[in-house]
Amino acid sequence: MCTVTYIPTEEGYILTHNRDEKPDRSARTLTTENIGVYTLEYPIDVKAKGTWIFTRSDSFTACLLNGAFVNHNKKNKYRTSRGMIMKSLALSDNPISWLHEIDLHQIEPFTMILIYNNQLVELKWDEVHKYIRTLNKNEIHFWNSSTLYDPVITIKRKKLFTDWIAGLQPDERTPERITHFHTTGDLGDPENNLVMIRPGGTQTISITQIVVTGQGIMMKYMDLLAI
Repeated sequence: MCTVTYIPTEEGYILTHNRDEKPDRSARTLTTENIGVYTLEYPIDVKAKGTWIFTRSDSFTACLLNGAFVNHNKKNKYRTSRGMIMKSLALSDNPISWLHEIDLHQIEPFTMILIYNNQLVELKWDEVHKYIRTLNKNEIHFWNSSTLYDPVITIKRKKLFTDWIAGLQPDERTPERITHFHTTGDLGDPENNLVMIRPGGTQTISITQIVVTGQGIMMKYMDLLAI
């Protein structure tokens, strides 16, 4: 599932996440939950009960994409869902240490992006090894799920994004324009557009955006099935 863009701004960043999934797993709204000293905000997968993106009151943000480097052979059963792993991460007092310490044995491959303590960190789990790297938080980044988009399509989708962002001045990279791109980015192929749909029911069911400014952090959720 999923397409994610990260765009730094003078005051923070804009993280935008398209979720590609079966419609019966769509959240209708955001959930706010107080846990210990933290307030969490996130959409809930109504079927698996986990989440794919959250933000926390200390400005810790994370999101999830299915798959690591390439599409993988799925097993009939895993120890727990990737969405529940995300909820575990949301409770961590030290998310960077959590990345190194969490046991991912018998967890399906995934890519996780964390923004914490002024760091942008990527974790890829390929069912055998963890690959953790710190990315430049002052650069623009693009990801999509390796389980839905093969390398050729990934290159085309990334070029669509980089060509679009190159046409904007920094002050034009507003949340509204970015959301519009995530809604309308078009390769002329319904199965691989930014808002996609495929035989079997998988489609882009929601767009979630986290905007960090000098005034704080805001999460917006768009249920595409309700439009």
